[in-house]
Amino acid sequence: MEWKQLRAVQSSDQAEDPNFTRKGGFERYRIVKLDPKTGEIIPDSKKNQMFDFLHQAMQALPKDNTLVSYQLLLQESQKVVKEQKAPNQKEKPWIVNLFAGPGAGKGKAARKIVEALKGKGIAAAYVPGPQKEILKKHPKQLDGSIQTQKKLYGLQKQKMKKEAELSKVIVTDSPLSVYPLYVKKQDKGFSKEVIQDFRKDKNFNIYLERGAEYQKGERKENLQQSEDLDLSIWQMLKHFQIPFMISNQETLGQTIKEVERQTSEAEREPEQISELSRESILGIDETRLLSSRSVWQKEATLDEEPTLDGVIEEEEIVMELTQH
Repeated sequence: MEWKQLRAVQSSDQAEDPNFTRKGGFERYRIVKLDPKTGEIIPDSKKNQMFDFLHQAMQALPKDNTLVSYQLLLQESQKVVKEQKAPNQKEKPWIVNLFAGPGAGKGKAARKIVEALKGKGIAAAYVPGPQKEILKKHPKQLDGSIQTQKKLYGLQKQKMKKEAELSKVIVTDSPLSVYPLYVKKQDKGFSKEVIQDFRKDKNFNIYLERGAEYQKGERKENLQQSEDLDLSIWQMLKHFQIPFMISNQETLGQTIKEVERQTSEAEREPEQISELSRESILGIDETRLLSSRSVWQKEATLDEEPTLDGVIEEEEIVMELTQH
């Protein structure tokens, strides 16, 4: 709507201007317009011409302009003022989270997803976790303490926040929700903060199945420890009812197409997209995962869906999952 060509009739009872008052106990009228930049309602002419009768004001409408109700002009004024006061907030980017223990190929998969998205003209970026960098410079700092994990968590949040200013999609192999799983002695407050922060983002979650080959490299965890973390992450996703897709290096192409399709449909809510993603690929073979880890066979059930019915708090579940 072109507000430059619209005018309204304002009565003296509607105006806050002390110079625009009644005359002899009767209302007066004038033509007003909207300043599209500030939202201010101002007199149409510099002379601030006033009329004793409504029909006179209506007849004084400038040529090639449209007369609208004063209420409509006022509504638009309030809208413009509100937009001026509100901060310029960029739409939240999608966070594509790759879940798996160390050495499962998350970094490789993340780079492939980013490359594919950029090929489609989508502003995407890979944000790895800070662990590798710290491992090279200060390996002793990765001690599993709450202080270390809070530091790593804060660094990852900063990196993702910075990248959010530039990208529509962020792909990470170090999702925020996994940081409590690496703490030896759990902290309820930290666990609760992490889950709450994670739920605020527009998340697209992928559980990456581990391939046959394990590249230990400079990682502290061996294959057994990494597979234990696979299960911890799997159970965390199920307990918190976080919908996710299942993928591996062989089916990654199909997963990338799903990421492209879902993140490009901006009108969808994250929850709706997650539900669609959950149904798009068959679930992981949990029986196979559990068969080699007796520690989990007492805690994990194959037939019952997890529940958060108020009996078990979220932070307590995190503690249970990590104390193995």
